[in-house]
Amino acid sequence: MEGLTSSSEILFAERSQLGRAFGDKRDRGGVLSYSFGDPKGFWRQDLRRRLQWRFDAVSGKSNDTNAGKDAVVRLDMNVGKEHKFGVYTLQGTTDVTDKTGVSIAPAAPQAWPNQAAIYDNKDKTQNIGAFYEFQNDSLILNGEYIVGTLGRRNPTLAAATPAVKREHLDQKFLGYYVTAGYKMGSHTLLARYDVLNYNSGDDWYTATSPYASATTDYTPKFTEIVLGYTYAFKSDKVKAANIKVNYINRSKNFLKPNALTLQTKEQGGDTLMVGFQVAF
Repeated sequence: MEGLTSSSEILFAERSQLGRAFGDKRDRGGVLSYSFGDPKGFWRQDLRRRLQWRFDAVSGKSNDTNAGKDAVVRLDMNVGKEHKFGVYTLQGTTDVTDKTGVSIAPAAPQAWPNQAAIYDNKDKTQNIGAFYEFQNDSLILNGEYIVGTLGRRNPTLAAATPAVKREHLDQKFLGYYVTAGYKMGSHTLLARYDVLNYNSGDDWYTATSPYASATTDYTPKFTEIVLGYTYAFKSDKVKAANIKVNYINRSKNFLKPNALTLQTKEQGGDTLMVGFQVAF
């Protein structure tokens, strides 16, 4: 949902974790879209199919070196103006030239599948997600959920110096957030609970967890609780100009301990953020 939401209309000073990690980039591609139903009534639907040319590493500013393409399908629906919901999926593979054989795969680490199996996996990349949003003159409720396979987002294949950058060939991720808000004229109060787990299946090839030790636990499941206040200079058009004040409380595995200051446990990193926004 946030991937197609203008930065002038997001509720908080920054997007959710899944929006920041997996939101759409402005890559070149082709879109086929078909709309049907009554826009003001029930079940207006917009079905989009996209063949997306991939430039993940450089945000769409380089040559396409791979004949493979992503297939993306998205269905957006609404009930009147207050309810908006939809589903989407992406299916893809590596974004490096894959015709040179196993040389683009790293030598198999201990306990991993062999080099040929790593190459055959082609950094398979998938996700499927769903979202819902309700907004009226005073209430805001929304949520989004995504699951998928990391694949090329943490690649094993590379044109030069391939390396293992995840714990399992089919390592899964899971993310979701839930937001609630209340509007009173120019004032809006908001709260968001936000989770992103980069190894939701606890999949690894080692005998024990690669994330935990006797003193620290870097399991890549991150939580943010965001409390927000927005003041709109025009109550009927929040995005025209507003001030956002957000307090972000993070789980305590965001930062590594600093040995120079004798830290030994995982560290957090809460933030008080103030943003001034003008849209034109």
